[in-house]
Amino acid sequence: MKQQSIVIIANGTTCSSELMARYMSEKPIVIVLDGAMHRFKELGFRADYLIGDFDRDTHSFEELNKQFPGIAIKAMPDQNATDFEKGIHFACSLNPSEITVLWATGKRSDHFFMNCANLIAFPQEVTIQLVDDHSVVYQLPKHFEKDFQAGQQLSLIPIGTVTGITTSNLRYPLNNESLILGQKNGNSNEVIAAGNVKISYVSGSLLLMECWD
Repeated sequence: MKQQSIVIIANGTTCSSELMARYMSEKPIVIVLDGAMHRFKELGFRADYLIGDFDRDTHSFEELNKQFPGIAIKAMPDQNATDFEKGIHFACSLNPSEITVLWATGKRSDHFFMNCANLIAFPQEVTIQLVDDHSVVYQLPKHFEKDFQAGQQLSLIPIGTVTGITTSNLRYPLNNESLILGQKNGNSNEVIAAGNVKISYVSGSLLLMECWD
C-alpha cells in the first residue's frame, strides 16, 4: 500500500493561507492537536484525527463527536507527554512517507524550542519537519545531501554537542568541527552556488533550518 504523507496541525500561530493550501492540496492524512481544532475548522479544511488529553470536566466524546462529525477522536491522557509528542507518536504509527507539522511556531517560544528539540526523539526513517512561512526545520541524518538555490540561508542547530561536522558549498565551511548549543552554533550560513550541499557529522543530533524572509 502506498504510504501517505501526514500533516499535523499544532496550536501555535496560524500560517498563511497559501502555505496551508500547498500542503493540504496533496491530500495528506490530517491530524489536529487539541486546542487548534476550532481555528482549523473555521478555515474549511478537512481533518482525519483530533488528538489530545481532553479534560473530562470540559469535554465528552459525545460533545466532541457532535462538534466535529466524521473526525476520529483519539484521547491520549499521558501527562508526561505534550500534545506535540502525542501527535508525532500517533503519526509514526500510521507508517507515513513524511510528517509535516504546521502551526508549531509563534506564541510561546518555549513550546517552539521544545518542539524542535523533541525532533531528535523520533526515528529518522521518517522525515519530520516543522514548517511556517519563514522557515522549515528538520533533523539531519549523519550524511545529508540536497540541492539548493544560491544564497539560500541555512542554520545548523546542534542539540547538545555535535562532533565531526563537515560541509560543502556553504559560505562558512566546517571541516571535521564541533558545534555546541549555547557555545558554538552554526546559524546564518549561506549556500554559495546553486546545486548540491553536503553535510555530514560523526556524533550527536543536528537540526537544519532552511530560512527565508
